[in-house]
Amino acid sequence: MRKPMAKSKKIEKFIQVTVDGLVIIGLVLIFGKKSWWPSFYQPVYFGLTFLTSAALIILSQFIFKAPDSRRQEAIMFFRFGLTAALALNALGELCFYPLYRYGIQYDKMIHFANSFLFVAALTSFYEKWHNLNLGRALKIAAIVVFVGGLLWEVFEFSSDLFFKTSVFGVYGQFRGADTIFDVASDLLGLTAGLIFVSWRGWRNLFNKLIGYRRGPALSKILTAGSCSPNLAAK
Repeated sequence: MRKPMAKSKKIEKFIQVTVDGLVIIGLVLIFGKKSWWPSFYQPVYFGLTFLTSAALIILSQFIFKAPDSRRQEAIMFFRFGLTAALALNALGELCFYPLYRYGIQYDKMIHFANSFLFVAALTSFYEKWHNLNLGRALKIAAIVVFVGGLLWEVFEFSSDLFFKTSVFGVYGQFRGADTIFDVASDLLGLTAGLIFVSWRGWRNLFNKLIGYRRGPALSKILTAGSCSPNLAAK
């Protein structure tokens, strides 16, 4: 029997603090003075992206109604991955993306981290919510993440074209090379995520993260390999 522990509340706290931060910073960006920001900055555009990110996190809580603890875990992990990815991206937009000038490719780190997070979160979601086997859930998650990465590059190009934001490439420069390295970083993160999820012990790591404990008998079964974690979780 698994019991929810304090760590699950910590994840909810992390999500709530992130949402509050995105909303506050988004409003400051939109209604603050443009002189507060560097000349290349687009405060209104970035403010809207912050508010949109907060809205996505909030909506994720209501899109799916989890009827059991298994699906609740899937939703919690998905919301955690989504929140972490959007928070990392927000930090980049706020101050970290220009670090490329000092040799720190934060943008590429984000592409890697987001692909990794979404592969893990989506695999868990498809496996637990739709009762798919791990292999099929992995394939679907990998396809979704890869296509999502390509669509993001299209979004950046469209944003520059219609809103003059200079987010495609490196602030509008080196577009071809930057796009290639972005996609390569996506693939590396996706591959790392596939390896991590395929590792049998990743569920135990996730259970520690969200604060669930397995009963002694179930732990012995999983350790001995007498049955798959999928069957044991049902």
